[in-house]
Amino acid sequence: MIRRVRGGVAGVLLFAALAAADGIPVDGRVVTADGEPAADAVVGFEWQFRGKWVPFQRLGVGKDGGFTGELHWTHRPMVLLALDSAGRNGALRVLKDEDLKGPFELKLQPLQEVTGTLECPELGALGPVTAAVETPEGARVFRISLKEPKFTIPLPPGDYILKAVAFDSKELQKPITVKADGPLDLGAVALEPTAIARAWGKEPHAFRATAARGVDPGVTLADYRGRWVLVAFWSADSADCTRALVPRLNALVERWKGSEERFAILALHEPGAATLADLDKRLEKVKAGSWQGKDPAFPILLDDTGETWRAWGVEKTPTLVLVDPEGKVVKQGTDQMLEARLREGK
Repeated sequence: MIRRVRGGVAGVLLFAALAAADGIPVDGRVVTADGEPAADAVVGFEWQFRGKWVPFQRLGVGKDGGFTGELHWTHRPMVLLALDSAGRNGALRVLKDEDLKGPFELKLQPLQEVTGTLECPELGALGPVTAAVETPEGARVFRISLKEPKFTIPLPPGDYILKAVAFDSKELQKPITVKADGPLDLGAVALEPTAIARAWGKEPHAFRATAARGVDPGVTLADYRGRWVLVAFWSADSADCTRALVPRLNALVERWKGSEERFAILALHEPGAATLADLDKRLEKVKAGSWQGKDPAFPILLDDTGETWRAWGVEKTPTLVLVDPEGKVVKQGTDQMLEARLREGK
């Protein structure tokens, strides 16, 4: 999905200004609850946990609590967050297109710990989980990659959305309210399996194509019985797909040239492309650039009805599904797993 700058004429002027500059000047002051300068505070955007909480974009803070720097705007609401050096007090402000001019005052208040344990009883043990906290406006406060299901996130009092997703789960979106009177224990927080996860060890849902390149549009997965099949759900508008997934799959096909009787890759584009000509137009720049004028080395299919995406429960791109030679969905199947099976001679 292409993000657009909001705000009418003001949004257009903002976009033009951003095109001519590296970012937007941001300044303000951090003070304690008593109004004193908080010289030890750290101010920034897009905070992540790397042994401790650190901002992706950091602004310098002076002895008077004043801060200044440059905001690399992402054309969506963003959180300006301040934490003291001990990580016990903080303050935030949501910045939007129409509210980017400071100075901003951030008044620290005690943070409250939000704790919980992510689980998915239907799937058993979860693999790596990515969790994030956003404001109701969709501005991200914290992001954390979890190796263990238990999490602890410090937050100023307020309303938030807790988001979490594992490799084989739907994205959790849980509204939470943090109060000033103490920590918030969410207990067990359940993730829901994807439709693909629920199909592990079973035959996949129906497959439909309304147009195709490199294969007959009437193709079915049953036509590939006896071969490994990697189904890749992708989008021309996703950099993760066009700049990472497609080149990676092209390289896999090249490495296993001559073994076409053992595996196949079928790439089903999201329903936004009604025709192959429409898709080609959307791919013109990336094909001329990082693809060096070449098309994907595997069949491309379209389903402008969206039936296959809905039946398989695909919610994001890229999504990969590996089907074994017996026609069953492989648990947590990826292109890496496919290549491992080919190396093993399976």
